[in-house]
Amino acid sequence: MSPVEAVSSFFARYADFGGRSRRSEYWWVQLALAVVYVVAAVLVSVLGAVSDTLGTAASALLALVALAVVVPSYALLWRRLHDTGRSGWWFLLGLVPFGGIVLLVFCCLEGQPVANRFGPPARALSHR
Repeated sequence: MSPVEAVSSFFARYADFGGRSRRSEYWWVQLALAVVYVVAAVLVSVLGAVSDTLGTAASALLALVALAVVVPSYALLWRRLHDTGRSGWWFLLGLVPFGGIVLLVFCCLEGQPVANRFGPPARALSHR
C-alpha cells in the first residue's frame, strides 16, 4: 500500500473499527502523523517566538488537529490488532506501564495470511 493510499484509507475509514488493516497502512499513517506533528511543533515554536497570540493560535490549531485524528488513530490500531488475530480491546494494554511496548510489537508483526474471525486478509481486500 502506498503512503497516499494509506492516508486516504485512514480518513475514509474514520470510525471503522471492523475489519483488518495491513501493516504498511498502519506505519505509513504513523509516519505521516509524526511528520505533521513535528512540522506543527516547529511552527508553534516559531510563531510563539514571534508573538504570544500567534503561538497560542497555532497551539490551538495543533490541539484541534490532534483531536481530529484521535478516533481514526484508535480505529486503525484496532484494525491492525484484528489483522494479527487479536481483539481490538488489546489497545487497553497501552494504559499500563510497558504495555505500549507490547502494542508496538503487535503492530510490527505480520498479519495472518488467512481469513480470521475479523474478516479476510487485509492484503486481499486492498487488491480489489
